[in-house]
Amino acid sequence: MPLLFSGGPLLGYISRRKSPPAAAVLHIAIVECNRASARRIGRERRPDWCGALARSADPMENVFIGALVRASLCKEHATPPNHPRPRPSPERRPSLAATRQGPSRVPSREYHTTLCRPRPEFSCQAQAQAETHASASMEEYINLVDYYDAAPLDELASESLSSPSAPPLLPAVEPLGAEEKRSGTMPSPSTAQPWNEETQAALDRLTVALRAPHTEQEVVFELYQALPRPRLSHLPRHTIRLLLRRLSVVERKTVARMMRFLSVVEDVKAAEIPLTTGEWTSVMSFAARCLDRVSAVAVESALHVFRQMEREAGVRADHVTFNVLFDVAAKAGKFVLAELILREMQARGLVPDRWGRVGLIFYHGLKGDGDGVRAAYRQLVTAGHIVDTVVLNCVVASLLRAGEPSAAEHVYERMKAFHASRRQVPGPPPPPPDWRRSRDLAKVLQRAARLAQTWPDRHRRVQEDVDLAPNLRTFRILIHHHAVQSGDLDTLTRLLHEMQWYAVPLHGAIFLAVLKGFAIHGGDPYSAWTPQKLERVWAAYLHALEQTVDGIYLGSWMIIWALRAFAKCISPARMLRVWDDLRGRWEPSAQELLAVDRSIQALLRM
Repeated sequence: MPLLFSGGPLLGYISRRKSPPAAAVLHIAIVECNRASARRIGRERRPDWCGALARSADPMENVFIGALVRASLCKEHATPPNHPRPRPSPERRPSLAATRQGPSRVPSREYHTTLCRPRPEFSCQAQAQAETHASASMEEYINLVDYYDAAPLDELASESLSSPSAPPLLPAVEPLGAEEKRSGTMPSPSTAQPWNEETQAALDRLTVALRAPHTEQEVVFELYQALPRPRLSHLPRHTIRLLLRRLSVVERKTVARMMRFLSVVEDVKAAEIPLTTGEWTSVMSFAARCLDRVSAVAVESALHVFRQMEREAGVRADHVTFNVLFDVAAKAGKFVLAELILREMQARGLVPDRWGRVGLIFYHGLKGDGDGVRAAYRQLVTAGHIVDTVVLNCVVASLLRAGEPSAAEHVYERMKAFHASRRQVPGPPPPPPDWRRSRDLAKVLQRAARLAQTWPDRHRRVQEDVDLAPNLRTFRILIHHHAVQSGDLDTLTRLLHEMQWYAVPLHGAIFLAVLKGFAIHGGDPYSAWTPQKLERVWAAYLHALEQTVDGIYLGSWMIIWALRAFAKCISPARMLRVWDDLRGRWEPSAQELLAVDRSIQALLRM
């Protein structure tokens, strides 16, 4: 067994647990290689709130997951001296004479709100004691994202959705007739097929599987395939709708899941059963998002489904359909098309929902527009939508894409501070729910926006109940940035340490990001990404793999980046030994094995 796990407190901790503390393993793997660095990081930069987080736990019934960003947009404020000002406008840039007079003359921001007073780094515990009963108003939520002077957000907010009108993407579609609406847009299925006990038994098994909330999609599809043809003739109307819904709601869209769903959709079309707006939107989402990267081909597929939906089927798109179209166009880099989609929504009188406004935040991040990110966030808050971890993770990722890492880090710090200030008893948040519960929670938060106008007090209480703590997605975004972009191993180690205090389970994506960091920044004699640390990280990964930790598995990309890291930091010979060890653990497809072999040949030629 590797030296990392041969003794010491970690071995005793592992022996008392059924599964290993993977986050602690990776953290120790990096820190123990350099005791002086670990002492500096652990003692000088350790958060003051760590002890408070470890002393107690929060009740499990709090299902809200969240985060909160905080900073001021007041014109009296300016950039703190320790943070660079990203792209200052000419009229707000300090004069050369003022700059030469030293740091004391640089304008500094005074955080005059209760949630944003000056504090030393990692002083969340002290702030929590003074702000336990604080209540943030809507204006305070609006002023969370920007921590330096920026363009007026009111102008930016009105500019994104109030641009000059453009020709609609498609002519208006007449709504469905009253009879189709009354019948649920579906005629009665044919009853001409013979009915026997075998058919009834197959139908019963399918009905039971559909009613069970956690039945695997593969099982549902196999039971559907067991029905005699034509299969839909044996199913009542509500069962057909439930079948389409169960096959469309998945954790992650893949090609295999898309083919299963589209197979049933083709049967529905063959039976001349009209699809609803939601079902057409699911077809569009599968066609555009089944691959890891959204390409121009995916955009064409989404537009093709959109034309089929409105021109051929006569089903009018709703705001969810336009959310999918906008998201696909933005991720593919088709910004002009994305603007046209926004204008089409405005022309049809469709108001963006919560996910549409989150997509608008991400869209401005893809464009590299930090001011647009803050403006879109302001729109979301003023529209009455609940701010949670998902929203703030999007803000952090968008600011990083816009080239404002200091602003993104500030958002993360405010998330931690707000979590510490709002909890009755300091401690880590409850374990994250599974994807189904997260989806249900998102629906609840979506409906909560309706309370803003009718019951503002209830809306405020819902927002205050959302525990806004960093989650796995938050750490994945920041660790990937520091591993791949900045190369700051000290900050990355601190983030791993904070993952422990927040009880965030380690995921394979964290290991992948760290291995990328070694492959990109290692190999330099003066680099902090040393061969010893790589060996420790790799031993931690193999240990987690042997313990079958959830979310950690062998894949082609993990292997390719590990081989690149060993080839650059150590030697090609060590890389080949690693590959020989992995080859006995991995069962790849022919395509995956070919990709790894090509990568090895390229590394040997370097």
